[in-house]
Amino acid sequence: MIIQNLHDLRGSQRYTSRPNWDSTRLIVADDQMGFSLHVTRIFPGETGLTEYPEHVEAAYCLSGRATLIYDDGATRTEIAPGVVYALNQHDPHRMVVHEELNLVCVFNPPLAGSENVSASAAKEAR
Repeated sequence: MIIQNLHDLRGSQRYTSRPNWDSTRLIVADDQMGFSLHVTRIFPGETGLTEYPEHVEAAYCLSGRATLIYDDGATRTEIAPGVVYALNQHDPHRMVVHEELNLVCVFNPPLAGSENVSASAAKEAR
């Protein structure tokens, strides 16, 4: 059995941050669960282009508001509490966050725990 506490992991190797977001990885690849589970906060403003070429992600919104913008720039989806979105085709996307977004995210295959994805990394992955 694995028991983790979000507050205990902040500041540990399972915590990673950038200026506009932070993420605490509750379950990671070393836990051998077949997925990773994260609590991610995205702060108000616009994120850069993000893409996970090696992973699929599902994210459930606990609180906050944002607009998810697809790579084409025209397709938009509103994210609010109770909404889940799944990037099942490694979808390149960016977000405009209106109120701090708090998400529970699942990745497959699981992340090791220290990965950071930036706009430049997403562009290079294409």
